[in-house]
Amino acid sequence: VYYKRKRGREKMNERQLRYLETIAEQGSIQKASSLLKRDASTLNRVVRSVGEELGVTLFRRSHSGVVPTPEGEVVLAFGRRIREIFMKIRTLGNIETSYLREWTESDVRYLIEIRQQKNISRAADELFIAQPSLSQAVIQIEESLGISLFLRTSEGVEETVAGGSILDQLEQVQALSRQMRVELEAYQQMKKGILTVGIPVNLAAYVLPAVLPEFSELYPGIQVKFRENNSMELERLLFQKKVDFCVMHFQEESPGLQYEKFLEDPFYLVLPMSWHGRFPFQKNQPLTAVQISLLAQEPFILVESRQKLRLVGDQILNCAGIIPDVRYVSKSMETTKRLVAAGLGATFLPRSYLTLFSGTEGLEYFPIDRSVHALWQLVAAYRKEEELPLSARKFLEISKREMEKGL
Repeated sequence: VYYKRKRGREKMNERQLRYLETIAEQGSIQKASSLLKRDASTLNRVVRSVGEELGVTLFRRSHSGVVPTPEGEVVLAFGRRIREIFMKIRTLGNIETSYLREWTESDVRYLIEIRQQKNISRAADELFIAQPSLSQAVIQIEESLGISLFLRTSEGVEETVAGGSILDQLEQVQALSRQMRVELEAYQQMKKGILTVGIPVNLAAYVLPAVLPEFSELYPGIQVKFRENNSMELERLLFQKKVDFCVMHFQEESPGLQYEKFLEDPFYLVLPMSWHGRFPFQKNQPLTAVQISLLAQEPFILVESRQKLRLVGDQILNCAGIIPDVRYVSKSMETTKRLVAAGLGATFLPRSYLTLFSGTEGLEYFPIDRSVHALWQLVAAYRKEEELPLSARKFLEISKREMEKGL
């Protein structure tokens, strides 16, 4: 899902980096065009395209020609390091053929995705391209290198020894590209950029309508992408570096991730209104495990076991000594809530979800005592080894403020 103001841009590639480096070395687009045997208009177009993509000015005119701006120096410095890696990769392959290919952002992205998925079909789905197109792209890269990167198996693909070395180098390219964009934010002054946020589907419906209007008004040039999934899958995307950070419910710490606490989201026992008076519960009196145990003979409606919402529900039931009669299981929190309203069973929900979508019509809900440890912490999670971009910090500041208002 995308929330953006402008159309997608051409990604930076190795050829463009080579052109920019030559312009900087020659101090003149005309001299660089002669050396590269390219029209000056082509080089001007490259300078403009890369500058627009990154949201910075790369060169300025001086009495002696053109010189890099401070932000242009950042791009050139990272570009040289990236090109050095590509040159190193070529030494691992067939020199005669590998020098005929200049790497593109798509090449890198495609191969890293296949490494992560260990399957070309799954990688194609993740990349939103046709599987035959991805297979053909891999074949072309392998032919240009003169070596095989992957071994095809009945289960998917396995990396060759040489392929593993090359893929390690390509992951360094991706890391350098991310680091470059973070450093450029100081020059962009939040005028341009891309931010990728992971968030559970239900939490997205609760948080994003409150956050995005303000964020987009303050920073209209920032393109925000969303990856919506359950919290466990979002952690996987963090480690695969497909999202900058996640806003999610904390359950247990994962090595390699850092967490910033937003606020606590306590859980409630949710019953059908048609059960009113069946149990001696007071509306605003937190329920203990002993009180919850009174539901031992009642049916329950829960979400699927792999969801963190279910993990908390199971913890509450275990604390109350209940082996539940789970009558229905749904992927959807909203479906679960509506089945409860229809009188089919009880469930547990965090406070943030009580009024989400359909509200509380047909429901009674009771807070659960802290002794049962039935609460979520809303957190921001990101990789320990990486600094969050400034745009991410601003997004989180607004998110925290809006969530505190709602809870």
